[in-house]
Amino acid sequence: MNKARLTLLLCALSGVAVHAAFAAPLPKAEFNWRAAPTEEQIASLTLREAILRAFARNPKISEAAAQIHIGEGDLDAARSAWYPQISLQGAAGRSHQTDSAGSLNNNGSGGITLSQLLYDFGRTGSAIDEQHALSDAYRYSLFDSMTTVAEDTLQAYLEVKRYQALAETAHTN
Repeated sequence: MNKARLTLLLCALSGVAVHAAFAAPLPKAEFNWRAAPTEEQIASLTLREAILRAFARNPKISEAAAQIHIGEGDLDAARSAWYPQISLQGAAGRSHQTDSAGSLNNNGSGGITLSQLLYDFGRTGSAIDEQHALSDAYRYSLFDSMTTVAEDTLQAYLEVKRYQALAETAHTN
């Protein structure tokens, strides 16, 4: 799910009105969301921008996203049990034995082993299923972190806007 749709979903769940044009796919902006906003940007910061900044700066979201990539690697490792396995061995050495001609022999050996798993009574299939479930859990953990960060950001954003409105009202009176 892309960020625009996730933000739309979070806004809809929290009761914030969203303009219809917001749901359309947005072009990629070359903007550093991790950078702190300037004073001018703070005054005009939209809810969407605040949530995107929070997503970019929150370490729990970065950790959960990295965990998803680790889970994909673990899934590939579990699937690799079905692939053929190749191993190469080699040894070399010198022997101090003499043969009938009276010369020393040098010993060397080598080998290649190719093996293929045929059946392991469901162990590999279960390991793959386990990694699928863990990958889903990692994804849900990311969604949970994003939801929590978005809710906290929404709450803080609304408080800031409320206090800005109160300060403006107090200043005009």
